[in-house]
Amino acid sequence: MPILDNTGKIIENIKQRAEKRLFDSYLYNWSLGWGDFNKYKNHEFTVNLSSPVSGNPEIGKYLCEGRFILGSNSMAIYNDCWEPIGIDEKWISHIHGFSWLRDLRSLGGDLGRQTARAYVLNWIENYQKWSEKSWRPDITGNRIKNWIYFYSFFGESADEYFQQKFFISLEKQAKHLSRAITAEEGGINILYGLQGLCFAGIVLKDRESWIEQSFDILKLETAKQILSDGMHISRNPSLLFDAIAIFVELKSALIAAKYPVPVWLQHGLDRMVPALRFFIYHDKNLGYFNGSKYINDDYLNYIISQANIRARTLKSLPHGGYERISVERGLLIMDTGNAPSPPYDKTSHSAPSSFEYSYGKDRIIVNCGQHSTNMAWSNMLRGTAAHSSLTIDDRNAYEILNEGNIGRKASNISSNRHEYDEGTLIELSHDGYMPINGIIHRRSIFLNNEGDSLKGEEYLTCVTGLSKQAEISLRFHLHHDIDALLTRSGEEIILKTASGKIGYRFRILEANISNYKIKLEDSIYMLKEDIVTKSKQIIISATMDNDHSSILWSLDKE
Repeated sequence: MPILDNTGKIIENIKQRAEKRLFDSYLYNWSLGWGDFNKYKNHEFTVNLSSPVSGNPEIGKYLCEGRFILGSNSMAIYNDCWEPIGIDEKWISHIHGFSWLRDLRSLGGDLGRQTARAYVLNWIENYQKWSEKSWRPDITGNRIKNWIYFYSFFGESADEYFQQKFFISLEKQAKHLSRAITAEEGGINILYGLQGLCFAGIVLKDRESWIEQSFDILKLETAKQILSDGMHISRNPSLLFDAIAIFVELKSALIAAKYPVPVWLQHGLDRMVPALRFFIYHDKNLGYFNGSKYINDDYLNYIISQANIRARTLKSLPHGGYERISVERGLLIMDTGNAPSPPYDKTSHSAPSSFEYSYGKDRIIVNCGQHSTNMAWSNMLRGTAAHSSLTIDDRNAYEILNEGNIGRKASNISSNRHEYDEGTLIELSHDGYMPINGIIHRRSIFLNNEGDSLKGEEYLTCVTGLSKQAEISLRFHLHHDIDALLTRSGEEIILKTASGKIGYRFRILEANISNYKIKLEDSIYMLKEDIVTKSKQIIISATMDNDHSSILWSLDKE
């Protein structure tokens, strides 16, 4: 198998090098043509598409000064250089994708309009031919969509020189996308490329074939990427949201252009939206699992409302690998799945059995989240220790490879859900640590019917016979709004919400393991805009020195 895998990689590398040489050639750029500007002599699209989602006028002000904002970070562009030395993939996608045009539109006025127009024209003049980074299919798809969405703001009142340059560049990019899209690696990126190609087919005259081409591929990708329960194959709730947003925007564009909406597209939304609602807490945003992150509230609400899917919130995502218990004001979500196969595992976290618990709008036990722009933070936050889960000998339960994929992972992972009169029990077992030390971790969590009391048991079994002691760390990360205090006895931790109106008591009920101790240590939590904030974590440390060990713990509202 390794030989076959290496052969496949060699063939793919040869193919990519050949495509690069082709796309970078003079003849290829000539073949894209200069467009027939006479088709657009009235300087307008066949149908007007516009995004109703508002931007941030404060970011618009920074853009007028030549500074781009991504999360909590900024980057200045000097001397028409759109790819400064050291710029990473996240920044390339952001700057060259032009989603920030909505911020300039929100700023409005002549300043916002002229700045947007200057950026677009400058980009066109610097990228008149294919570029490996900025013409990547997903980035090109986003750029085409955003140019179309915001053209009425920056382009309709421009002079003929600008409009000629604009339409020629737009058609060249779409023509390239039509040729290159089948060579793009799967995953969410190909959906962005297909969306841009479809948008171009809708608004550009005599390009309806691009709509059919994009739908032929998108239909296949939907069957491949959207699981039967509606979850995205990556198991990342944020990527699921991205897929829904693409589908919603495509549906709205088709309706505006009076094209029929394909049945498979509507069925995809019918499955995906209930799966997304599965991850939405009482504070109206997503939980943090497998790379998910905070999404702008207005944008999240807009996409869900536009999807217009009425369905009951699911209890389980059996194919996606998640369980949800929602009773009264209590809500618990638990990761019960395994890491997906490549290439869909690059956002996966090493966090089997991790869970989050909230009560009302208060998030209490959480995972740390994900950083969108900083690779060092991103890699650290993918580790098991950044989750409310269990680590052995400070190792990750799953191996995270340098290229971002998951290496060693669980061979066997299983879960069961039991509904009782008193509450609901979720049981999970995984053997992610089996190749290292032969240990299987079994976790059981029970949430009562009032939603305010958790009971958990961690059971460790070494099926190969323990050859040496194993150091155990059981972590419960706390939301940054939670105040925590270790009692004088050192046996319990008192938690209080930000309002101080609700308190909880965490304690060890029973432990069949050596040297166990409960501690309160520093942690971090990711807020919106990639802001890293300080928080606390409860750690139960212990030593496993026999083949069977267990820890029983509880969290009760007072």
